[in-house]
Amino acid sequence: MKSLNMRLIIAIIITLIFSIFPLPATISGCRPPFTLMLLLYIQCFLPNHFNLLLIFIVGLCMDALMSTVMGEHVFALSLTTWIFNGKSRRFHFFTMGQQMLLIGAFGFIYEFSLFLVSYFSGFYYSWIMVLASSVFGMFFWPWIKILADDTLLLIKFAE
Repeated sequence: MKSLNMRLIIAIIITLIFSIFPLPATISGCRPPFTLMLLLYIQCFLPNHFNLLLIFIVGLCMDALMSTVMGEHVFALSLTTWIFNGKSRRFHFFTMGQQMLLIGAFGFIYEFSLFLVSYFSGFYYSWIMVLASSVFGMFFWPWIKILADDTLLLIKFAE
């Protein structure tokens, strides 16, 4: 079990690095929500390792890395995973297309909640970036799921 916990920590660190990795200015706002997608994966496929403390720590790390209002990502992640909780047990049985649509919808909820908190804090960014980030997250989901299955799930069952 210790090796699975270590792999989860490494996966979270990698998604945090992808969240701050520099991109060209034209596409920097279209960055997929990698951390959200990993947390949704853990919620669906590794529910014993998913808890509110994990969301809180990852959200605070994202707030510190992105220099946003403290608690903004904690709020967005906890809201999105709370809404996703009703679908998490049935998510295994959905086709990849249905999973992509759900990830896109929950990515939009996540990005929209970040947009609202930023808007009420006095910051502005475009609606197009909210939609583009959700769409890119939707198209990145199959690769993230394949990578997570290969590194987290299959080795877990082999132990």
